[in-house]
Amino acid sequence: MKKLIAALFLISILASCQSKTNQYQTGTYLSDADRDSLLTNIITFIYLKAPYANNKPL
Repeated sequence: MKKLIAALFLISILASCQSKTNQYQTGTYLSDADRDSLLTNIITFIYLKAPYANNKPL
């Protein structure tokens, strides 16, 4: 009985861990214009220095 329960448990874990294709692809939920806008916003956010920030090392 324990072997049966362990086998069912392992099968359920393996079945739930199947890879889902295109899960992290932005094309599945964003249009081309939205992807371009998102990329531009990320680059701008990283490039701009925060207010009151300086270049002194810690």
